[in-house]
Amino acid sequence: MAEHELVSIVTMTYKNFKGLRKTMDSVLRQDYPRIEYIVADDCSPAFDADRVRDYIMAHKGPNVENVIVMKHEENVGTVKNLNRAYQAASGTIVMPLSCGDYFWQEDVVSRIVQRFHDTDANAIVTRRVAIDMDTRKMYYIPDERSAKKLVRMQDDKSGRVSAHIRQYRNYMTKRLYDAASGSVLALKRNRLEGMGWFDEDYRLLEDSPFFLKFLYEEPLCCAMDIVSIGYATNGVSGKTKNPILVQDDIRVIRTAKQEHLDALDPVTRDWVKNEYLRTTAESKGAFMRACALHPVGFTLFAGQVAKGIAKEKINAGR
Repeated sequence: MAEHELVSIVTMTYKNFKGLRKTMDSVLRQDYPRIEYIVADDCSPAFDADRVRDYIMAHKGPNVENVIVMKHEENVGTVKNLNRAYQAASGTIVMPLSCGDYFWQEDVVSRIVQRFHDTDANAIVTRRVAIDMDTRKMYYIPDERSAKKLVRMQDDKSGRVSAHIRQYRNYMTKRLYDAASGSVLALKRNRLEGMGWFDEDYRLLEDSPFFLKFLYEEPLCCAMDIVSIGYATNGVSGKTKNPILVQDDIRVIRTAKQEHLDALDPVTRDWVKNEYLRTTAESKGAFMRACALHPVGFTLFAGQVAKGIAKEKINAGR
């Protein structure tokens, strides 16, 4: 690598600061030579910006070139908070590290930057390790089998369909969701800016609308050989869904997933139509009629449900 470019790492906080010191320490231990660190708080009453800044300044090395600690005067939600942080960033590459998460190894940022140079990608997702509240490693996301499938999907040179459309179809049917997650998404800042940043029609959900727009235009680099973070399962995307996040999810199904049905094959299109009808069904009868109307899509849905149940049983037994 001839010249090291500046990388901006963003940690967003809101009310719960458990694990923040561990998150910050993992940034400050990175061996990459040019880092900008941004902590962006979304109007938490107890957030002490001066104390956070003082801690970073006291423990950082010379590789942390710039430190920004932001606090919004009113609560704006995850999407706007992240946009404001990335807009304030000076790095050519931006990556998130949520409060409570931490970089898995000290060379994570270096390896991701090298992958950008090797692939000329605009967006890279990596693997993560799910961590419970007692900081015990539970399982990899995606698991080994899914990770291998993603690599094969990325390397398929058959020419039947372009790589990004193949990924787009898999994302539509939730087969790429485990990998295509905002918590492990590193981006070229200028590409995100060119896309108009994350969609602020959503309040808590930035990644799904982004991936649906991005994958329609170009492929995602799935760097499944890089485990980037320990991922706290008690965050906003944990098992107990915030009602606002649920509404954002429904909005994705009703709007973002309906925009480019022309790019889908018949099976994927059936999945999307079935998902839309199931989501908007107001009664059990309407739900069952939706399932019968698009049987192929419902079969995919049932398979995903069964896979999720099996995964829960496996994880519970570990």
